[in-house]
Amino acid sequence: MMRLRFLFLLFVLTLLATPALADDPAKDPAKDPAKGEAGAQVATQVAELPPAAARLERALSGIKGLRAEFLQIRTVDLSGEEIQGTGFLAFRQPSSFRLVYLDGDRQEIAVVGDSLWIWSPLENQAMHFAFDPADAGSEVILLFGGSTRRLSEVFRFIQEPWAGHEDALRLEPLSDDPSYPIQDIRLLVDDRGFPRRFFYREMTGDVVVFHFTSVEPNPKGVEDMVRLKLPPGADVLDGEGLGLDKR
Repeated sequence: MMRLRFLFLLFVLTLLATPALADDPAKDPAKDPAKGEAGAQVATQVAELPPAAARLERALSGIKGLRAEFLQIRTVDLSGEEIQGTGFLAFRQPSSFRLVYLDGDRQEIAVVGDSLWIWSPLENQAMHFAFDPADAGSEVILLFGGSTRRLSEVFRFIQEPWAGHEDALRLEPLSDDPSYPIQDIRLLVDDRGFPRRFFYREMTGDVVVFHFTSVEPNPKGVEDMVRLKLPPGADVLDGEGLGLDKR
């Protein structure tokens, strides 16, 4: 289960790194002609994307923060069993992120600066990993708005009918070795351009679907939503060296 949730975190953070498009005031050609020219080029590239993908890129380009609630359904390939979970995720520019499962073990996953944390309240244990968005595999960390790359710089978008939807997006990694063991990545976006359903298949054959039941861009109080709060006395496990410490 931890591996599944870690994979989802990677993909969500991929959606969290979309730079502003040409209509951002900071890209005003009158203020900076070079930036304005680059922004116009980006806008042209976005306009050449499939309609649903262009809508997604435009929606993600203008946000400073985001909160989304989700229902996750995982179908186990070997048994056909469905495992459901609910929770929320929150993101704040440039790279603060927190995902909370509200049922089961209520696990949390958070990115704080150059650190990635996995917090398990029932075990009173947090695992800490070094995190660098430039590392191989972390392009899956862009799904809800961001800072350095557009989704179309990481994925090839194919808009095609899928599961009864005419405008589903299939995302094919442009990297020959994307460093994450998932495939058959599909995305549905709502009328505003935000993700509403995210589907992928693990190499084991398990299928995972996230239904986003609400997506709120630029929510009030997002600073608190992304804050990881470890209680005094929590065990901290170094995910790199597996050393144990007290917080």
